[in-house]
Amino acid sequence: MLTVNATPKQLLIIDDDSIFRLGLVTALQAYPDLENISQSTLKNAPTLLKQLRPDLILLDPGLSGWSLCQSILDNYPDIPLCLLTITIDLNKLQSLKRRNNLNYCPKGISVDRLVTIVRQLLAGGKYWSASKRFSPRHQWLIHWRQYGLQQIEDNLESLGQYLDSNLVDRFFWQGRKRELLAARWLVNQLLPVAVLVVPQEEVENSQLSTLLLPSSQRRSIYDNIFLKLQSPVHNSTSFILEIDILNENKRRELLYLILEKIKKVVEEIKLFKIDLDEAIRKKDNILQILWEESTVSFLKRSIGLKEKPLIDEIISNDLETIQTFILAKIPSVIELFKELVNPDQMEEKTKEIILENLMIHLGNAVMSDVLNNLSESEEIKRELYDSKLMSSREIARFRNLLGWRYKQDKYWDNPQDIFECQYRFFYLEEGEIKITYLYASRQEELDRLQGIAWLVTIVLEIRDATSPRFRSLIGWLGNGLIYILTEVIGKGIGLIGRGVIKGIGNALQDTRKKP
Repeated sequence: MLTVNATPKQLLIIDDDSIFRLGLVTALQAYPDLENISQSTLKNAPTLLKQLRPDLILLDPGLSGWSLCQSILDNYPDIPLCLLTITIDLNKLQSLKRRNNLNYCPKGISVDRLVTIVRQLLAGGKYWSASKRFSPRHQWLIHWRQYGLQQIEDNLESLGQYLDSNLVDRFFWQGRKRELLAARWLVNQLLPVAVLVVPQEEVENSQLSTLLLPSSQRRSIYDNIFLKLQSPVHNSTSFILEIDILNENKRRELLYLILEKIKKVVEEIKLFKIDLDEAIRKKDNILQILWEESTVSFLKRSIGLKEKPLIDEIISNDLETIQTFILAKIPSVIELFKELVNPDQMEEKTKEIILENLMIHLGNAVMSDVLNNLSESEEIKRELYDSKLMSSREIARFRNLLGWRYKQDKYWDNPQDIFECQYRFFYLEEGEIKITYLYASRQEELDRLQGIAWLVTIVLEIRDATSPRFRSLIGWLGNGLIYILTEVIGKGIGLIGRGVIKGIGNALQDTRKKP
């Protein structure tokens, strides 16, 4: 039997999927002997390896990382390397199998099983999965798919030097880049892929197994949302959100991190049997804790910001503003936590929408803090922002749009929602952030409205009262106009036309009668 090492050893996870990396790190850090974990993309791995000497490397080479795999085997023969992947080139895998420091484990096994394998490798053991490989009929298409994708990736990488050239050439190469991206999408969609089938005996029940392989059993609400975060998350609503400034991977990573924080808070309420009424009275405190912990974790993991005084200062600078304009306005938080702790009668779909809305608003709160304090940091721009929103001009424009959105919310959208007895919810569906409205009684809020917000409800009421009559009047006038044009003017024009035609006919007859 393997013994757990007393001193945590250094692990390095190399994977281009940031959501999988975050989930795997979170799962492994629950074990005291595996809490010392670093993570990297394929591109940044060589630089990190020069600074770090890990005791074990977990690598997913994907389609473009086999050269990195070969480089690690050649330059670091004393460090055990485990391929943790599901995208496999069988020929390369078999040719590399002869290397002493190479191991192989398919993605998809439970966390408990993976922890056992990791401990075995750290203890000097070996592991090579006997998982069977499913081979489609058109194996040659798989080979050409991999070859074509590699060629596209090589060409995309080489375009960088041309995109900085003069204006005319840059337009040409930007068009070339768009063509390559479209070709890559088509290849990924249309050509078959190699698939690994994990033997059933390797799939074990584990509390955190859904981080690696979604179970075919009935999934929890957390698992359902986690599966949605596997695909890109784009804002398809007309409302601008703070998280829109993030690049695709960081947006998903932030939402997943918040989901884990919410899950942890709910489990602590259950574990310590915290009185729900007390927790409800401290509603703002629960949200504040979630926001602060999410901000700290996101800044530490994304840009390596570790200076606690600086983080505390960033959070304290905007605490009151974020409490007032974001956290205090999140609807149905009390009902959601009640339902997550003690499931009762709320429909699963409704509960999921409310939880996703909470995640998105907390993500907005985190990014509001970043935008207010670190928006011009080059490291923040490089690591977090979408490439189209990195310039100072675009950032200023983005923040101005956010300011206008908050004014619109305050003076128009929120009073209208109160008057119509509804709440606005953002939710995730098919890789997009969408919007829906759920009914709720808001009479007390309506009675407290003052100033412009109250005036908006009066305008809406006047519009509702007058618009049917106005539409009726417009309809009556329209029908009258149609009658005049068709029955009066139209017939008059018809009579004139008939008279003209008759006159022309008489003139022609007179002409014929003349000798």
